[in-house]
Amino acid sequence: MGTEELERLSIEHIRIYESFEKKEKCALCRSIEEFENQVLNSISTDLVMDLDFFPKFGHEYTFCDYHMSKMEDMRDKLGMAIMLKKLITLEIRKMESGQPENKGSKLFMKKSHDKKCFVCEKVNIKAMNSDISITLDLWKNKESFRENFRKQEYFCFKHNRLLINEAKNKLSKKEFQVFREEITKVQMKYCKELENDLEWFINKFDYRYSSEPWYNAKDSIYRAREILRRDNI
Repeated sequence: MGTEELERLSIEHIRIYESFEKKEKCALCRSIEEFENQVLNSISTDLVMDLDFFPKFGHEYTFCDYHMSKMEDMRDKLGMAIMLKKLITLEIRKMESGQPENKGSKLFMKKSHDKKCFVCEKVNIKAMNSDISITLDLWKNKESFRENFRKQEYFCFKHNRLLINEAKNKLSKKEFQVFREEITKVQMKYCKELENDLEWFINKFDYRYSSEPWYNAKDSIYRAREILRRDNI
């Protein structure tokens, strides 16, 4: 796309457009990961001093184990330390006050009153309300984007499903049929190749194939995890 065309798009549209210019992995996962890192980086600066957010943290919001581990990898750990100290302090106060645990709670049950992961909430809202809508808007109105869309390596199953479901509402019946054909073609090509690679990976554990080359199967477990990994968002 030319410079003039890009200038007519919003910053968010440009971000998604540029993500689809790359042809590796799921473009929407890559976009979400960038946004996720922005949120995590903001914890050490803006969020720690945010008078709307910080008083709610520990009461309405917390961090899931996944995002807690990602925070450990961040260079600036000051914000994480402040957040963790607040969580520990709240637990101490509960113990000091003799506050009972929730009656009737069972292990492994997700309760409606459980505190939400702040980062997960942000990511879910963005994935469902922003990036999906922008992708479909670009697909509908920009032929150069549609060309990149058709050349994608794959879409993770979560984003594949979100795109198809939202396309039913956003596109005309004729447009939806074309869109579904295009995204299914991308998915089927990649998934069939991956299925064959996984089958060969399994065969390599059979002594009859031990001397055979790996071909493209060696990283097939990693690639399968990549396409499946966001299905729980």
